[in-house]
Amino acid sequence: MANTTSKPFKTAGIIPIALLSIIATVFSAVSVAAPVWKVTNGENTLYLAGTIHVLSKNDLPLPKEFDQVFKQADKVILETDLTALQTPEMQQAMANAITYAPPQSLLNHISKDTQSQLQTFCDTRGIPLTHLLPYKPGMVISILTMAELQRLGIDGKGVDEIYEQKALTEGKYIGELETPLMQLEFLANLGTNNPDALIQYSLKDTDKLKHYFKDMVSAWRAGDMKKLEQAAQVEELITTFPEIYQELLVQRNQNWLPQIEAMLKDKPTEMVLVGALHLAGKDSVLGMLRAKGYKLEKL
Repeated sequence: MANTTSKPFKTAGIIPIALLSIIATVFSAVSVAAPVWKVTNGENTLYLAGTIHVLSKNDLPLPKEFDQVFKQADKVILETDLTALQTPEMQQAMANAITYAPPQSLLNHISKDTQSQLQTFCDTRGIPLTHLLPYKPGMVISILTMAELQRLGIDGKGVDEIYEQKALTEGKYIGELETPLMQLEFLANLGTNNPDALIQYSLKDTDKLKHYFKDMVSAWRAGDMKKLEQAAQVEELITTFPEIYQELLVQRNQNWLPQIEAMLKDKPTEMVLVGALHLAGKDSVLGMLRAKGYKLEKL
C-alpha cells in the first residue's frame, strides 16, 4: 500500500484537475526570471517561491534564484511535513482515508458511463481497472495523473523535496503551513459530491496533459503567473468546480496568510515554498499580501 499511495499523494498539495499539475519537462537551464518573490515589512523579509511537486531529471538545475534565496534563509517553510507523509502511521492513515470500506468500491459511486470511460482510459495506458476500484475519486485521479507523468518521464523529486533535503543537510529549521492530515482530508473528500463529473473531466484533462504542460512549465520557470494561470486552465476550474477551487486554492491561501504575516513580524528570514498556482490569480497569496500593503519584489 505504501508504494501505491506515496507518490500520488505528493500531488495533493497543488493540483487536482489533471491535478492542475504544475509539472516540469525539458527546458533551457538559462532563465530571465524565476517564480521567486521577496516580501518585506519594514526591515523584515521573507521569500515566496512557487514550486513544482514533480520533476524530471532533465529539469535540473533549477533557476539560480532558488539557491540564492535558500542561502539567505534561516528557515525553510513547506506546505506540509514531507517526511511525516512517509511514516508507517501516516501511510496507514492514508490507506484508511482514501479507500472504501469493503464491500464498497468505486463502482458503487460512479455511473456506468463513467465506468466505461475509465475502462477505456485504463486500457490505453495498460492500467488494470481493478487496481483503482478500492480508491475514492480523489485518489483515483491522483494515481492516474502520476502514472501519466511517469509515462512522460516526469517522476523525480520536486522543488519542495529538494529543498527539504538541503535544509536537513545544512541543519536549517523546517516548518510547514498545514499538517499532513489536513492535506489527507482534502484528498479523501475530493470529488465525493460529484465523482462522475470529476473523474470524467480529469480523464479528458489528463489525456491532454502532454499537449499543454510545456506552456505551464515555461510560464512557471519565467515566473509569469498570468500565463501559468491561463495554461493551467484555472478559469475553467472556477466555472466547472467552484467548490474545489475555493477549497484547493482560496481557502488554503487565506489560512496561510496569517502565518506568513507572522513571519514578516520576526527577524529570521524564511524561504516559503508553495505550489505555484497559490501565487497566481486574483485570489493568490501574492495578491493578498499586496492588498495588505506589503512590498513585493520579483527576483
